[in-house]
Amino acid sequence: MEKIIPLFFLIFIVGIAAYFLPTVFQAFNLEAGGAEGNKSEALALSANGGEFHQAIIHGLGSTPDIFDVEQSLIDDSVFYAATNRGLLISKDGGENWHAFSDLEKKIDGAAIYKTVANRTNPKQIFISASKGDKGFVYLTEDNFFSLKPIFEIKGVAVADLEMDDGYLLLGLSDGRIMRYIIGSDLFMPLAAFNSAVLDLAVGNGAIYAATKSNGVFKSYDGGKIFTTAGNGIGPVKRLTLENERRIYAASLSGVLRSDDGGDWISVKTAA
Repeated sequence: MEKIIPLFFLIFIVGIAAYFLPTVFQAFNLEAGGAEGNKSEALALSANGGEFHQAIIHGLGSTPDIFDVEQSLIDDSVFYAATNRGLLISKDGGENWHAFSDLEKKIDGAAIYKTVANRTNPKQIFISASKGDKGFVYLTEDNFFSLKPIFEIKGVAVADLEMDDGYLLLGLSDGRIMRYIIGSDLFMPLAAFNSAVLDLAVGNGAIYAATKSNGVFKSYDGGKIFTTAGNGIGPVKRLTLENERRIYAASLSGVLRSDDGGDWISVKTAA
């Protein structure tokens, strides 16, 4: 599934330090650098196709650290934001946001890293969270009012979740990628790197993994074999697939693009 955020952009505000994931990840060995107090990401909304973006996060007081934003597959006006202060929900297209927790408070006070819906059954939404020294993946079928735990691990964060043709992929802070067969209790190891997996991009038979310190890896055979996706790219925080071969990466040097899964070029943006 390609990552598509129709209206929202995560804006990096404070130079290099803002590039790295917030210090809430420190217990899981996901921080990659940056000065304490200089971490800052904002949520921006465009109502004119991207020509102008306005920073928004109404109704929350101070701005949380935002890891990911996803749009509901059932209601286009509903968006979910994964933050270091829990799950945020907007029901008016992103104009206003409110904090939300399940009825049993399983994610109350937790850091939320990702939500992803099952496209074949949009009522099923998976959410990754960390609370205390444990990482969790939950499944909800009632819009987060109740959560069923499907994965729990001590000392490890589930930094990313992606759907892959009936499977759920988990990117872990210990460098592993796990594959979950939806509807079962079976989790299978897919790959292991010597660095935390920060982001996954999946689509058209390709799997890309961005790691904390070893760059980007790619697989075109469903995860049987991973190879390095180019050299010298440095740390990458986010990946977005346009198609099997063309991929975009948010790196220290700016936005990069690869058209062959190996050679990277800088993408120039409008001033």
